[in-house]
Amino acid sequence: MGFDEKILNRVLDNFNKKRIRRELDLARRREDVYRRIPRISEIDEELKTSSIKIITSSLRGGTNPIPGLRSLREYNKALSEEKASLLKKHGYTADWLDLKVDCPFCGDSGFLPSGPCNCLITAYAEEQTRELSRMLPVNDQTFDTFSLNLYSDIPDPEQGTSPRENMRWILSACQDFVNRFGPETQNLLMHGGPGLGKTFLSSCIAAALSKKGVSVIYDTAVNIFAAYEKEKFARVFFFKQKTAYEIDRFYRCDLLILDDLGTEMQSPIINTALYTLINTRLMRGKKMIINTNLSEKTELPRRYSPQIVSRLRGEFLSLFFFGEDIRIKKNMW
Repeated sequence: MGFDEKILNRVLDNFNKKRIRRELDLARRREDVYRRIPRISEIDEELKTSSIKIITSSLRGGTNPIPGLRSLREYNKALSEEKASLLKKHGYTADWLDLKVDCPFCGDSGFLPSGPCNCLITAYAEEQTRELSRMLPVNDQTFDTFSLNLYSDIPDPEQGTSPRENMRWILSACQDFVNRFGPETQNLLMHGGPGLGKTFLSSCIAAALSKKGVSVIYDTAVNIFAAYEKEKFARVFFFKQKTAYEIDRFYRCDLLILDDLGTEMQSPIINTALYTLINTRLMRGKKMIINTNLSEKTELPRRYSPQIVSRLRGEFLSLFFFGEDIRIKKNMW
């Protein structure tokens, strides 16, 4: 799993802010307790310095510090019991002066020796869902809310099946994409007329994979290729560096959803950018979903280079959407 650095930094920043708030809260609690029970301040100071004193004394005298450490353990235990007793006597809990953490496994750092902690993966998924919701209604458009009943069950003479049966197969392919997501998962090319559910199903996939902690970036072709143009023509180093960072995100995320391919302006720069984007992600084993209203057989070959079309046909599962415009149909009801 590859984290999107932009989202991960926000999550880690939130973790750090929570840690600082907890430390400040502990400092206030400690100040209050020390003022009311001065003996606890003395105990804490003894607990802090006693082990250092024994080790230092042993090193200076050339003696074995182990016996001293054994007795120190008993001494510290007695101090801790006295501290707990004093706290309870004055109406506090025994752990009142302990630093409280949300995750006992990583101590709210987000990381274990073996890798990311589950608390970080969960927080990342929540933050990514918020990020996606700025462009996609991921909370409303899910597999549970997708309705096949919006599609006609009357067979289309040209396609040999009904829009509903076709969408049943497409829905199954999208769910399979989520369930089997990994190195062997095939990329998806969703193509067909507008208003048939391409963006809706992309949102379903984005929502489902985000919950699994998969890094997902969704954006339109216009926005994605605008970043490439900015990077190409930026004269100031700061802006060039910033756009280069944005472009790198498109290469590194686990899943990139490129919506509305074909709505961008045509230019050699954009054609090169599209080829580089697709080819780089294929070489890195990163997955893509590309949505377009263009016809796969006629319009895509006219608009894009043979190298691009070859990759779209050879490395993507073709999902053809046909039928009535669902948006118009919904408005008629």
